[in-house]
Amino acid sequence: MDGKVVFKETCPDNGNYLSKAGVANPVPFRQYLRLQEMSLEIFLRLAVQLAAILSRLHREGGILGNLNPDILLISRQDDTVYLANFSRATRPDTNPQTLFYLAPEQTGRLNRPVDLRADLFSLGVIFYEMLTGRLPVEGKNRLEWFHNLMAGDIKPPHQIDKQIPAVLSDIVMKCLARDPDNRYQSAEGIRRDLWRCLEEWEQERSITPFKIGQHDVPAAFHLSAEFYGREEELRILQAALERVGRGPAEIVFVAGQGGIGKTRLVQQFSKQVQKGQGFFISGKFQSLNNETPYGPIIEAFEQLFQWLMGRSREEVTAWQKQILVKLGANVSLVAALMPYVERLVGEQPKVEAGSSLEARERLFYAFSQLLQLFAKKDAPLVLFLDDLHWADPGSLKILESIFLEHGVRHLLLVGAYREEEVPSGHILRETIQAMEREADRFRTIRLSPLDPCEVEAFITASLYCSGEEARPLAGFVYQKTGGNPLFVRELLQAMYKKELILPRPGGSGWQWDLHQIEHMEIADDIVSFLIGRMQLLPGESKNLLRFAACIGNTFDIPLLAEVAGQPAIIIEERLSDCIREGLIQKVEDQVYSFVHDRVHQAAYLLTPGEEKRAVHYRLGCLMLEGGEKSPEARKEGAPTDFFTAVNHLNLGVELLVQNGESIRGAELNLLAGKRAKQASAFAAAQKYLETGLGLLEERSWETHYPLTFQLHLEHLECQYLCGHYGEAEELYQELLRKARSKLDRTQLHLVAILFATKNDFDTRAIDVGLQGLRELGRDLPAKPSVLYIIRELIKVKRLMKKIGLDRIADLPPGRGEEVQAALDLLAAIAPCAYNNNEDLLFAISLKICELSLRHGSFAYSSSGYMTLAMVSIVRLKDFQTGVPLGRTALALAERYGSFAGKHIVEFLYGAFFLP
Repeated sequence: MDGKVVFKETCPDNGNYLSKAGVANPVPFRQYLRLQEMSLEIFLRLAVQLAAILSRLHREGGILGNLNPDILLISRQDDTVYLANFSRATRPDTNPQTLFYLAPEQTGRLNRPVDLRADLFSLGVIFYEMLTGRLPVEGKNRLEWFHNLMAGDIKPPHQIDKQIPAVLSDIVMKCLARDPDNRYQSAEGIRRDLWRCLEEWEQERSITPFKIGQHDVPAAFHLSAEFYGREEELRILQAALERVGRGPAEIVFVAGQGGIGKTRLVQQFSKQVQKGQGFFISGKFQSLNNETPYGPIIEAFEQLFQWLMGRSREEVTAWQKQILVKLGANVSLVAALMPYVERLVGEQPKVEAGSSLEARERLFYAFSQLLQLFAKKDAPLVLFLDDLHWADPGSLKILESIFLEHGVRHLLLVGAYREEEVPSGHILRETIQAMEREADRFRTIRLSPLDPCEVEAFITASLYCSGEEARPLAGFVYQKTGGNPLFVRELLQAMYKKELILPRPGGSGWQWDLHQIEHMEIADDIVSFLIGRMQLLPGESKNLLRFAACIGNTFDIPLLAEVAGQPAIIIEERLSDCIREGLIQKVEDQVYSFVHDRVHQAAYLLTPGEEKRAVHYRLGCLMLEGGEKSPEARKEGAPTDFFTAVNHLNLGVELLVQNGESIRGAELNLLAGKRAKQASAFAAAQKYLETGLGLLEERSWETHYPLTFQLHLEHLECQYLCGHYGEAEELYQELLRKARSKLDRTQLHLVAILFATKNDFDTRAIDVGLQGLRELGRDLPAKPSVLYIIRELIKVKRLMKKIGLDRIADLPPGRGEEVQAALDLLAAIAPCAYNNNEDLLFAISLKICELSLRHGSFAYSSSGYMTLAMVSIVRLKDFQTGVPLGRTALALAERYGSFAGKHIVEFLYGAFFLP
């Protein structure tokens, strides 16, 4: 009663192969489950066979990783179960039902390698379905299923059907343990317990309770996933969670050296969050793609929206309304970064964001509002951002804004970073100093290495030995690793691979020769040690690992196949060596990730610099050609994909130059810089623009003037936005000398005015604006006389009389680039005049009115008319002009005004014209 494996790779479409293999009257196992009434005896006979099949497969070194009813057959003739690993049946995208058979660690969210115990979980799901007719965990989509898998309680089979013996229910539930260390450790252990149940049932028609797992010895070497030495840190996180459930947001940073267990600690904490009513979302910053604006924050938000899209239609509709009300006009700003927001709430009108600084404030406020929408009292939201030492400045600014400015409640932000990667002067240090101003809501957990006793406990649990046996080995391991958990694990794995740790005769654990172990050649640091391990991989597997490391911490098979120039099916086969070595893990169908940042770092260092640049260049070209999307941008329309492509090209920038593509590279970096600036990621924008400028040739002002000017103009604004005022002023003066046209000079003046205004240099802003107006032939005195104002007022009134007050709103849209430029300058200096010189403000308004009456309606026309209407009523007591002109201003603001301008006009109308 062992079951059989018919074939492992493919299944021909006809039945000849099956008949030749001795499979009589085969029935798909899923169909059998639907049609067959499952008596206890039938269940036990089939379950023993399934466990035997897995036991044999695991003894031979195989791991299925996709066990589900679709790869099983049963003979109607003799009830023999067959494993038929059809390659098409293993694809989750061809049958979504297979998702429900995955083990928690196969989701890629637990940051732990997948081993044969994942098959045992899948076996438990099949057993549960056979006994109860239902699945232990379900969900409307992947995120809801994962949430239920991690947070929900699985109801034991004997509580669903009282006819099921409790001990049999215990066997199934042990298979379904979320933590692999709490499951059976071998299929043989399951088979032995099931066989005992079958024998008793056949003889007594009952099953006496017994202690299960007594014959369960690991079939393969794997290390304990038990948590050691972090109890106090978990208590700190749990206490913070309880506080934010009742009050304002808090931040906990987890710091420590690479491999110390920061991510593992937070993942352990996430289990507690998911057991309650809260949300846990996460994002991870990347070493190779850290210029992409807000990438990990967007990734975390996406998890919320995926969960939301899986709710009932009524719930989704309610959430849509809440989002639209909460975000208001800012929905379009958020949707520009997160396309799935628009898919949820529908297309929204695009709103002019105003200046770059105004857009940033609105975007940051929208992020805060969105978080607050999901963070509720007694149901807090936990946002975990990993590897903050690689965070882009824009993301850190968002965190400061959320925490310090917008009063978000019921939110716990957890961030992890490597202490050694954040020296004095690092941008993260500035963020930490800002957070420390709120000392009662900010704390840092600093993780220490494991102590000798904890290393000993880990080895005792992993090698199934006593503490006394483990102590000498633990002392050696501690001495070599310093108690770094990742180094400890990798060193023990290396001992096993070198056959210095071997199974004990009789299968009761593991044994070792300490003398031989002490003569191992061991590198001084974890990265060097990992590189040494990787050098032992087969050549093809090692090459694929190097290419994968260039893609990033997470990579997908189609893109890797393109880069490597090999078929995808061959790629997956060759990556199996890397999976067995515990270097990478499967995240989802055709998507893999490195098991740890240090592993990724080591793999990246395997590739020589010149070859590395070539791989990055090819990756960038592939993505821009519209071929394969990066793993971070697999969702349709994800804006991060373009940034990822440009980042790769910039890492291979020398090849752009060698291939004569410098101008193309400069154009791409200009576009990336503009998009990053629009997303309020100013530091990232500045880097793109600097790269683009570096690609220009010396004579670019003569040979490619438009591109050169645009790059310098955007760079000028980013210098101001990043607070580099001295450099910006020097660049401003230089560009004024090189600008070819009055319109180009106007663009430079507008940037200078904006930042003079923001820094309260009103006089400087006015001087620059008036200079720009003179260059356009629109002179305006800095201190208008009464006579000047009267003359200009008469001129405007004559124009209004000629057109007719009631027809001003019907004037056609304005035309003329120089007129538009003059209006832009007038509108830019108006706030400064308001603060310092009312006569100048009135003169500015009159000039706006004159230009609008002569050339048509522009975005700023409404503000000029509204100011004149107010003066007409308040100062001149001319209600016949003021009232209709105010209504005209309101109508034009609705038709042509910017978001900010429209609201200013509406406010003034309400204040001065409504009773």
